[in-house]
Amino acid sequence: MKPQTITKIKTRDILNDNIERVDRNIIQSILTQFPNKETVFSVNNLNTRIVCIFKNMNNIDFHTLQKIYLLSDKIKLIHVLIHANALEIQIHKVDAKRAPVTIKKRPNILEIETCATKFIEQAKVHKSDARLCLEVVKLLYKWTWGTAACKVEINLFGDTYHFTVSSLRKVSFQQLNVLNKLSDLVTDIQVNLEQKWLSFKVTRTNEYITLSEIKLKRKKL
Repeated sequence: MKPQTITKIKTRDILNDNIERVDRNIIQSILTQFPNKETVFSVNNLNTRIVCIFKNMNNIDFHTLQKIYLLSDKIKLIHVLIHANALEIQIHKVDAKRAPVTIKKRPNILEIETCATKFIEQAKVHKSDARLCLEVVKLLYKWTWGTAACKVEINLFGDTYHFTVSSLRKVSFQQLNVLNKLSDLVTDIQVNLEQKWLSFKVTRTNEYITLSEIKLKRKKL
């Protein structure tokens, strides 16, 4: 068995010689997304994949994670380890065997629906926005159902709901991507690693329609 190689790197121009050139290029491309010189990362070179851990980051937004994911089809997993104040990126090797499929226990949809509905009612969300906000909360509950529950807070500022989700141990790019695709009304998704929370905004339906009409009128002019 090939021994594991862990390289702690504080400069951006040195990578371990045991890493293939194509994988080194991917890592270098990932590094360009983090201009902060204080960012420290480690590389764990395993038989089937390379695990990169990035630390000393205060905040990371969804669009940065999306850029990283699109760099290569070898990037299979991206996890924001909120409890550890770190970002984990897994690069799978070309000759890696397909990982066995694990069947996860499905969350209780009925219980999630009931809890999410009760939460939305208590949060006093406007009736016209309730459907979307309910779907958002249901999705958040699914992430942690059966484990330590996440804490969701909603605050309305003007025509925008500000969501804050705490008590999350980790969140993946794939999960955030589902959240992003729920609606164009969901914006500004980011993880604050210092405060250890996920935050995003949901624009009120009426405000979104108004803004769309204004943009349409401007195009016609």
